[in-house]
Amino acid sequence: MITSFNDLERQNVHVAKFVTQYSAFPSAEVMCNVDGNGNLTSTKIVNESKANGGLGAVAVKACEGAKFIPALDNGKPVPGQFNLAIDFAMLVNPDDMAPGSHLKQREE
Repeated sequence: MITSFNDLERQNVHVAKFVTQYSAFPSAEVMCNVDGNGNLTSTKIVNESKANGGLGAVAVKACEGAKFIPALDNGKPVPGQFNLAIDFAMLVNPDDMAPGSHLKQREE
């Protein structure tokens, strides 16, 4: 993803606050297909911590409109595929963080 992880967190931090009260480990994984120009061509929800819980749809929405670095084959851009896994409990608003790590400590 050419946009920063901070942008991904900004888009989803409001969801993290809501879902953590319903699940100890709210997460989703999405398979993304990208063309040779870095455009997202399709997505598929691979896993959600709660089946049909809506977190997969949130992860898909976070990818929409983003520009990606395409896969390379002998230095030439080609279509590719990758999985994006998001642990919503670990997301924080980067604008509220002090300089340093962007990850908060997991409370167990």
